Amino acid sequence: METVYPPISTQEAVWLQHISEVEELWRGSDFYMIGGRAEATFRNVAVDPDSHVMTLDFFVGDDCIGAVTLNLPALPGVAAAPSNAYWIEAGEKLIRLWDGPIDEPGSTVLEWFTTEKLIWDRSRGRSGITGFDLTQKRPPMICSTWVLTCP
Repeated sequence: METVYPPISTQEAVWLQHISEVEELWRGSDFYMIGGRAEATFRNVAVDPDSHVMTLDFFVGDDCIGAVTLNLPALPGVAAAPSNAYWIEAGEKLIRLWDGPIDEPGSTVLEWFTTEKLIWDRSRGRSGITGFDLTQKRPPMICSTWVLTCP
């Protein structure tokens, strides 16, 4: 069995329910599963403007699960864009890369990640995402932020 959409929280379902592309995928499914765990968040988000690399710490509850690196130009939606310019929107639960000014008419989302979609994409080997080890049994005791730089 293959899932049609990455796992999402109830709040994320409310946020996403009126996005036509998401709704279309959801309607293609007739199986739903409910689970629970502490809330996941993005923290310490930073972008290196020279290398176009975003780093962040991935938390579940109060535990840092690990550092994540997003090589923004290597993400498929950004790589396929006709322009090499993009706008970044980042918060504790959502990261989006736009081809124009955020939420402005004519601008579209090139890439997006909720906490759950980042896990989904990372577990499937999506290009441009490296970092936290998804096979880890428990969160590490120490967490730090680091930034990669391109030569």
